[in-house]
Amino acid sequence: MKNYIIGILAFVTLSCNENYKVEDKVNNIEVATSNFTNTINLDELAKKVSYIKIPEKEGFEIGKISDLQMINNRIYILDSEVSEALFIADISTKNTYQINRKGKGPMEYQRIKNFIVDTIKNEINILDNQRKILKFDLQGNYLSHISTDNYYFKSFTITPNGDYLGYQQLGIQRDGTYDRIIRLDSTGKFKSSFAPVEMVQGCMNP
Repeated sequence: MKNYIIGILAFVTLSCNENYKVEDKVNNIEVATSNFTNTINLDELAKKVSYIKIPEKEGFEIGKISDLQMINNRIYILDSEVSEALFIADISTKNTYQINRKGKGPMEYQRIKNFIVDTIKNEINILDNQRKILKFDLQGNYLSHISTDNYYFKSFTITPNGDYLGYQQLGIQRDGTYDRIIRLDSTGKFKSSFAPVEMVQGCMNP
């Protein structure tokens, strides 16, 4: 039996509009190390482990990985903070592509929130933080864009019938509630909303 000292930060929030008090406490917590299981080697979890080297190419410079997906033998790497671009590497052909269209024009984005690869239409959908979704082909060529009907989505996905489901932290007001989830059709027009959050004394009550 060993003793470990763990710092615990305890805080009490009185209300959304009032100050809160923070108290620091340090307690001794006994941890029974005998209950720990033995170390598991990686080769016990997987039959095969392979490493994929991203092809080196000028301009293909990834600063910080915000999201990484592997779909149909392609690696999609989103760097939304440094390069502010989406990088694509085809494992089979060794070809690389990138979507780098930062700007304020209709065919550009100001900040990428996230992206979805539509495997039915073979399109890449990029969510811009300026109420816009841009569409590209799998080689990163611009196709079109739609407005999200004045909704600021934090993230989104595509339904099998082509509708968009967007999540927002602050939603439309309806009978004293705010809806978190907004459903838009394929053109970006509002269809429905759900997942309401009640408002209590000017604060959200999830």
